[in-house]
Amino acid sequence: GDLTAAVYLARILSGQPAIKALQSTTAAVYEILARTAKRGGDELQLETDAQSLSHPMAMVQLRHLLHPGRDKRA
Repeated sequence: GDLTAAVYLARILSGQPAIKALQSTTAAVYEILARTAKRGGDELQLETDAQSLSHPMAMVQLRHLLHPGRDKRA
């Protein structure tokens, strides 16, 4: 959660639109978790995976599950 929040905030503060920031954040976090699992590690290697933070290669598509104001749940 901390990694996701930090990466998303950095992207928002750099001026990325919210949707693009969420998409690139999700790609970066996914990539880092996948690399960690592939290494068999239980600790994130952020220094080793720094390229994934700045330029993730993973392709992520977002989709809306609910639309605020239109999809109201009782």
